[in-house]
Amino acid sequence: MLLVVNELKIGETAGYRMHDFSKTPSDPSFTFYLKVVLMTIIGDYPGTGKVTRMHHSGFRACHWCWHRFDTINTGHQCAIHYRQHLSFSDSYRSHYAFGDHEHAAPPAPRMHNEYIGIARKLEDAVRAGKSKTYIEHEQRRNGIIGLSFLTYLQHFNIIWDVLPCYMHIAKGLWHKWIIPMTKGTLIERNKKPLPPQTTRTVAGETVKYSAPEMLVRNAQWSRKLISWQKDEEVPIIDISCTHMDKS
Repeated sequence: MLLVVNELKIGETAGYRMHDFSKTPSDPSFTFYLKVVLMTIIGDYPGTGKVTRMHHSGFRACHWCWHRFDTINTGHQCAIHYRQHLSFSDSYRSHYAFGDHEHAAPPAPRMHNEYIGIARKLEDAVRAGKSKTYIEHEQRRNGIIGLSFLTYLQHFNIIWDVLPCYMHIAKGLWHKWIIPMTKGTLIERNKKPLPPQTTRTVAGETVKYSAPEMLVRNAQWSRKLISWQKDEEVPIIDISCTHMDKS
């Protein structure tokens, strides 16, 4: 990564010597220096986490904001309270189909200079000989492992110049939403929700859910059952083209 950033640094400062073959070698503008600026990067989440030196798993897994992820089962965290990103007046904050009313304010966005400050403190702690347990706890708590070489690029923002991997987004979008919608299987109104299973398979062995986990699973099932009994569909965002300009 250091070698790549070093080449990019040369590109955005001195530039690279090039030839314009649309001109003759005797032309003064035949030789010029081409400057290069890295505008954005995109990659899968694990790869992006490595080059930006951020934790894309755990309780602060989001690259772009400080959303705290919750544990859904041992070793797995999920952004359960995603409705806190909505405005306080949004009706989806209160719709029973998604759980209890969401009171939390939207999480703060991450910032480039904030990232640099936290990363430098973590690296100072490593140099000061802090324990491995302390370092790993702080890395998980902040979602930052250390300082990325990309921060040495003058025009690159380590937060907002990193894009989500659209390949995986599109895959999930098509398989979980668009294809079922076209088949008419996105919502099954007459299918009664089944009670939650009490066990799961981990590494080939059957493991029981803990009592707190079962409380959550039973509460979710109860809400789905109430929705089914009322024979009311979960509201779907209108994706029709009727509102589009047809001219």
